Amino acid sequence: MLKYVVKKNDTEKLYRATAKPVADMLPKKMKGRLLDIGCYKGYLRDYLPKTVVYTGLDLDKWFPEIVICDLNNQKLPFKTNYFDYVICANVLEHIFYPEKICEEIKRVLKPKNIAIISLPNDFGLSSKYSCLFEKPSDFDIERYRHHWRFSIKTAKDFISKYFKIKEIKMYNGHILNKFDFLLKHFPDLCSNIYMKTINL
Repeated sequence: MLKYVVKKNDTEKLYRATAKPVADMLPKKMKGRLLDIGCYKGYLRDYLPKTVVYTGLDLDKWFPEIVICDLNNQKLPFKTNYFDYVICANVLEHIFYPEKICEEIKRVLKPKNIAIISLPNDFGLSSKYSCLFEKPSDFDIERYRHHWRFSIKTAKDFISKYFKIKEIKMYNGHILNKFDFLLKHFPDLCSNIYMKTINL
């Protein structure tokens, strides 16, 4: 079976590219606490105003202030209604029980506040490109591989069970962004779907 494989030397570009569409969906003027789940090296911080208190959470110690948490075995280590914003970009597909993490996001996010969640479109251009041209590398695929596959429809249906979707953006990533013009007519070709949601 063909697998989507991220090359080690592409990881930095991938995560930097992920931060920009998230930042574009956040309010221009914002303040309060923000949780970035699966933050990697915290590139989203470069786009946030100083009025935001940033908390990054991931599996590994990428920077000194990061909160270490394995979401396959642990709950989010924060109080209920603690955050004003929660970001969960390209994370849920890696989790054994993504529904439990959505429930945890709802718990730690204040009511009527914003969560931005993105999921890969496993039927888009990027997935097809990867299967055709990417070669396996020494990247720890077993630790970081996808456990769930989403289409645009199943991604929206899944997130709608937990949050009210207010805005959707399609994105083709740092490799195939030259084809973004196609998304106006063929949105199902996108690599990722970004959803701005409200915690009800």
